[in-house]
Amino acid sequence: MARKRSKRAAKMSAAKSKRRGKARAAPTEAKPKGVINAWEQDPGDGAQPTGGQVIQRPVPVLREQPFSIRIANPASAPQAKPHSPGTGDFRYWTAAEALRRGADFWGALLPGTSWEVGSILPVDLDFGIDLNAFYDRQGLKFFHGLAAGRTVFSGESPDVVCHELGHAVLDSLKPQLFDAASIEVAAFHESFGDMARFYRRFSCRAYAREYWRRPAESFAALRGCHGWRNSSAGPSGNRFLPQSRPTACAMR
Repeated sequence: MARKRSKRAAKMSAAKSKRRGKARAAPTEAKPKGVINAWEQDPGDGAQPTGGQVIQRPVPVLREQPFSIRIANPASAPQAKPHSPGTGDFRYWTAAEALRRGADFWGALLPGTSWEVGSILPVDLDFGIDLNAFYDRQGLKFFHGLAAGRTVFSGESPDVVCHELGHAVLDSLKPQLFDAASIEVAAFHESFGDMARFYRRFSCRAYAREYWRRPAESFAALRGCHGWRNSSAGPSGNRFLPQSRPTACAMR
């Protein structure tokens, strides 16, 4: 997936780009009780969206520091409980869990850093019909589209979610890279996003244990994106399609 330039982003003042002070404190919220269901890796491939292992995770609090996040669409969160894969409620919470886990990882490494877009990063989980996802200095935008005979949602993939989150993190750290007229810089932005999704996977202890138990097979699976094929789609981003052979996936 990709970062997407906009006229609004190009007109941002230098003063805003230099804003690197303490992140504004988010409202304090009580920790919710209970758990939600989420994908450990990614949705499945072909006509079988098994997604591998469904895991139960604590209910994520997106507005927590570090790196506060707000899901703007849907406007309200579904009930925080284990939902079945294939439902809109499940897609909401698996995206929220990936966003919070990714934000916690980067926040521990970059204390005091705030988003380039402001104190809270807006996220739209269904911005329209397209096989795409991007960060555009207004927030993260995900889409849905028909592929391999079924409707897929880019925001349901923890890999895609954390890749786009990686763009937002790098922009908050090095905003001068966002509009740099260099293909090498653009490639670095994409590789940073890919590394961000790897780190999210290794933050899952069960996945990390399995990786070190069978490193060769696990690395091949990482390169295979676990059933999602990314293919370059030009400056507007990368497209993705369900792939029947996970190891045939090409990572961009």
